[in-house]
Amino acid sequence: MSKVKVPKQADPQSITITYDLHDLPTAQHRAGLAGLVLQIRLMEKRHAEAELKKIPVIERLSKTFAKITFTPESLQAVFDELYAARVVEAFRKQPDKKSKNKVLKREEFITIPNKITGESKQEKRYVYDEIQPTGLLQQHYLDDGEQSPWLKLWRDMLWNIPRGINTTRAPFIKISSDHPCQEGSQLWDELCKYEKKIASSEFQTSEISGALLLGAQSVNAEGIGFLGRVEQNLLLHFWQIVVLTFVPQVLKRDGKPEAKGYSLCIPDVSDLEAFVDCFPEMLATLSSRKSGFRPTDSLIEIPVQSNLEFLRYLKTLASGKAERKGWSEAVSAIESFHMIKIGNNIKLLGHAMVANRPKLVSNYERIQKNYRNPLFRAALILSLLYESPWYANLLEVFAEQPWPFFVEHEQTPRFMPRFGKDARIHFQTLQKDYHNIMTSGITTTTEPETDRLSRIVYRLVKKYVQDRTLSKLGKKLENYPEIDFKGKLIRKFDNDFHEKQQKVCSETFLAMRSRHDQEFVSYFAGSICSTVQALKLDDYAFLTQILLRKSNTNPTGSNPPSWEDVKALAMIACSASAFYTKPNKTQPQGANS
Repeated sequence: MSKVKVPKQADPQSITITYDLHDLPTAQHRAGLAGLVLQIRLMEKRHAEAELKKIPVIERLSKTFAKITFTPESLQAVFDELYAARVVEAFRKQPDKKSKNKVLKREEFITIPNKITGESKQEKRYVYDEIQPTGLLQQHYLDDGEQSPWLKLWRDMLWNIPRGINTTRAPFIKISSDHPCQEGSQLWDELCKYEKKIASSEFQTSEISGALLLGAQSVNAEGIGFLGRVEQNLLLHFWQIVVLTFVPQVLKRDGKPEAKGYSLCIPDVSDLEAFVDCFPEMLATLSSRKSGFRPTDSLIEIPVQSNLEFLRYLKTLASGKAERKGWSEAVSAIESFHMIKIGNNIKLLGHAMVANRPKLVSNYERIQKNYRNPLFRAALILSLLYESPWYANLLEVFAEQPWPFFVEHEQTPRFMPRFGKDARIHFQTLQKDYHNIMTSGITTTTEPETDRLSRIVYRLVKKYVQDRTLSKLGKKLENYPEIDFKGKLIRKFDNDFHEKQQKVCSETFLAMRSRHDQEFVSYFAGSICSTVQALKLDDYAFLTQILLRKSNTNPTGSNPPSWEDVKALAMIACSASAFYTKPNKTQPQGANS
């Protein structure tokens, strides 16, 4: 018997996909759904009514739900706009010898003005044609449009991280050559297979590359493919629309900051409607102030700070009007990837996920407002995120960086905000908080153990530094007159006192840095506690108990304080007690503040 031929099923004319945020596997997928909706809305604004047939239709949109209908033409159109690019002239100081495909277009001289002398000089430039992503959505919503430094940063990030290898730039190259983006037609073919399989409760899968899902490989070293569902893979093209980019900076040995890669901030969207409403306004509020060629607000001390900056922008928008209160809850968390391009390799240096929890942003804003030293601020930010004592991350920093970064000295970089000043501010804040507790009359309020230890150690170290300095000078405190400084009586010390004081602080700081465990405890008891200290009996017992404890084993700092906590606080107190003054200068200092 001959077999009956089953006619081939024709491809559908349109495909409707229903997305639920709770069904999407990663934050990048959820951000991609928000990006897709934003891209469609932008196309509706930019195109005439007669062209609406070429735009995907959002059938339904709610807090966690989106229903979108695609046709072959509309899917192609949305990808052509997403990957819009153009050819621009790039001016280089040196010939480009790395890329074999680049052809030198011409050489020309440009005028470089000197802002200090007012003179100008001629410098040679090599001109090449380069592909540049257009960034239609960023251009449309950023305050300065094409001139915005945030747009340049976004383009640089895109060209160095997800599209850092030439083969991954094919969609942009096609569009810049006035050809349609191949991704549109390829995805339509995959969606047609998806439509046929979904009827029998099956899934259509395809490979995922690192250009779409950060940190992924389409095929790993063992030859195993990284697969995802086709309708979900479509979303991974669009997270690049809603990413915010920041530039982490590290301090070099001379104290100058140096950019180290990019921190890509991806929102974990929890309220789709609220997010697609607020994100365009967030872009519009980004400041165009520049430091060099980067946006000033994009420069951060540590990569995870980018997560907090994203949340801060959301909170600022939400506090603007009463009807926008829900915008601060538009995301449940912020995911960041710290990545850098080295040669032809894209390296992942770190990853962080920060939940959008209460008071997190307000506490972060307080740190940004009150402190200026990048190392001190970074330590406080880490302590805030990991809910550890405020000093918990500084011992490692003290071991890695030169001591003049912390104890004021003639070798301390002049342009760097003073670590010791921030430390004094923090200790004085703790003292003020304790004073408020003691005078409030509320007996149920108790001081945190770490704050109590901070006050005690600061008081001991400060008294030791003062007494040790006076001993070296052969003088007494009464030899220095009291003056009225902003309504408060303080001692006016001369330059000799400050010179000796700085030396005592640096010697003590270095002596403690090199000692550990029982050796540090013996040093602390034999030096810091060797001078006359007016310490309450219960404070003395509290400090003794902590010095005799073993080291913390929990990196989050949830264990009770030990000698390591005392060491960190004592070294910070040394920094806070040092006052460096140039020759022939005097500086008033409160003796008992």
